Amino acid sequence: MFLSAPREEFAVAHLRLTAIPVNHIVPTVGLIVSDERTTIALTSDTAATDEFWQWTDRIPQVDVLIVEASFPNSLTKLAEAS
Repeated sequence: MFLSAPREEFAVAHLRLTAIPVNHIVPTVGLIVSDERTTIALTSDTAATDEFWQWTDRIPQVDVLIVEASFPNSLTKLAEAS
């Protein structure tokens, strides 16, 4: 397990990672992961969340974007309740 403050880049092996807080019922982060050639941004199961997208917008090139969602927009009330 790593302990790093949100928004502070940290290293794991040859990768640089930044954890960005996202809007979720329990504390959750999206991750921006980079090496010398590729950047991946991933976030999961969040409600509308601006800060993660603001961080990814600053990156010159995001090679892979992964967004996992448990519920479609049509089930917003169920998503908020769960």
